[in-house]
Amino acid sequence: MSDLPQSVLEPVLVEEAQRHGAELRFSTEFIDLEETPRGVATTVRDRQTGREYSIRSRFVVGADGARSSVLQALDIPVIGKQINTAFHVHIKADLSKYIQNRPGSLNWILNPDAPDWSAVGNFRMVSPWNEFV
Repeated sequence: MSDLPQSVLEPVLVEEAQRHGAELRFSTEFIDLEETPRGVATTVRDRQTGREYSIRSRFVVGADGARSSVLQALDIPVIGKQINTAFHVHIKADLSKYIQNRPGSLNWILNPDAPDWSAVGNFRMVSPWNEFV
């Protein structure tokens, strides 16, 4: 398990994958795939231009979460249930005057008057006093 925000972890993973010969594409949408005798032919769409094209590879990695289009294309079920709704916000703001004397890097916010979906939250420090998720 990693306790790093995507903004910190992703560049490390990208660099290591490229070091091992992987080609990565960003701003690219998965459309479909077809297994071939030599691997996979994947159809993708460039989100900047709208152009669709095919990529041939030995395998496909679907790192797009539980609602993955890759999982759907392969008819792979996600077993389990959603037990909570969550969203992440990456912020850069100087909060030192509010938290610099607190020893932890995880802070909880409780608001019993807020709607159910927003009554409890937390923010975790990425970089002391000015970067949080």
